[in-house]
Amino acid sequence: MRFTTESADALLAKIRQEQQAAPPESFVKDLYRRVGGETFFGGAREAVYDARVVWNLNAAQCDHCGDVSIWLHSQMIYPAGSDIPAHEDMPRVVKETFVEAAKIVSASPRASAALARLALQQLCKELDCKKEQLHEQIGELVARGLSPDIQKMLDSVRVIGNNAVHPGEIDMKDDEPTARFILECMNRIVQRLITERVEVDALYNLLPEGARIAIEKRDAKQPQPAPADKETGP
Repeated sequence: MRFTTESADALLAKIRQEQQAAPPESFVKDLYRRVGGETFFGGAREAVYDARVVWNLNAAQCDHCGDVSIWLHSQMIYPAGSDIPAHEDMPRVVKETFVEAAKIVSASPRASAALARLALQQLCKELDCKKEQLHEQIGELVARGLSPDIQKMLDSVRVIGNNAVHPGEIDMKDDEPTARFILECMNRIVQRLITERVEVDALYNLLPEGARIAIEKRDAKQPQPAPADKETGP
């Protein structure tokens, strides 16, 4: 049973009423240690196996799949999980790296940010970018008409993730909030670059064929921008 301050107070009041005496001081102390989430041994050793109760370390079984989970107070420590789920439309190879980054965001924000950067590079590959370097891949997306706000998110993940593993002006060693925001940005990037485009295409395809042909003819008549002059070297 996981106690709250209120339930612990109620239990002590019930004990006092039923026993007409205050419970032992050691009992009260251990009860509020449990409320505070502390993990500690409780009670005497069991005679046969020399076992002892460990408060706030619990095992549970899932009613749905039957698998066992281990909980340290209110935090699940096995199997390793994350409270930052990957976007449902994130490509599989990107999602694998994202999930790895999300699992360690609290334990190592720096490593999480570096993995998020890797996930971004994998996403650019999934978006058919041809360049090898991430900053060049982002440049390809900009050339395709990437919106400035998404470009800022991409470059922020790139630069912060790079600084996480190389000496730089950004120290990610203990900066969990920034590492978490980077992961949230990854989900936003997927939403904008994949999900919204799929949804828009699905809506456009609902138009009658004649309407789509007329739109294509209209756009074909629009003047095309003149190509920029190529710079010549010395």
